[in-house]
Amino acid sequence: MPPPLKKGEYIKGRPYPWMRASALSAYLQGSLPQADDFHEDPWDTQVLPHIDIKSDTRQVKEEAGYFTEVATRLRWGWRLAAAISARIPTTTVRLGGEGHRALVTPLEDWDPGIDWERFRQGTGRVAYLLTPGLAQPEADPRIYQAYPSQWQPYLAGCATDRALLWGGISAVRRQGSERLDFALLPQRAFIPAGTVYHFKEDPPPPRQLVGNPCAQLQTFASLNYGTLLWGIVK
Repeated sequence: MPPPLKKGEYIKGRPYPWMRASALSAYLQGSLPQADDFHEDPWDTQVLPHIDIKSDTRQVKEEAGYFTEVATRLRWGWRLAAAISARIPTTTVRLGGEGHRALVTPLEDWDPGIDWERFRQGTGRVAYLLTPGLAQPEADPRIYQAYPSQWQPYLAGCATDRALLWGGISAVRRQGSERLDFALLPQRAFIPAGTVYHFKEDPPPPRQLVGNPCAQLQTFASLNYGTLLWGIVK
């Protein structure tokens, strides 16, 4: 049960998704975070229009000649920190297939106040969701949740965000027709990428979150939906 609110305190709603490292350390030791310990996403999206020119001409291609790129831009002054097992000097790395690059610099004597070794203790399997996936709690109802029902006895914990809804009202072009018709697609609640699972012991199948019986199962599998990165916690 949450503690009672003091005078002048009120529930504002869903907090921002990011927490200060110092507040996280205190929270893991039992202290409740404050409102100013949270922060909104430190990046913005930028839509960049492009045109594709025909070879040896000054004309735009008739098909797919105009397209847009949605870029994610980290705000000024922010950096991303990651722990890796190798020591590397300052260098650049390539991100994605567009040729974008990022500067990587090693951090020396950075202490956010978190005892990482204490949280690495224990044994068990962990899985990181690389692409959105589906999980069905039971065999019959077409209802989805954050993990398959077969995992429940083996699961020690799960950290995830709000589901990604897909489907609903759409438009389709019927075979042999040139016009777009109104259509209703089955709505699915995808588990977002970045979800982390911690198992007490090896889980049973399925080892990939692509959903139990559904019409789009083969399509989801071909797009690598529900791909999990498995690892061992030592």
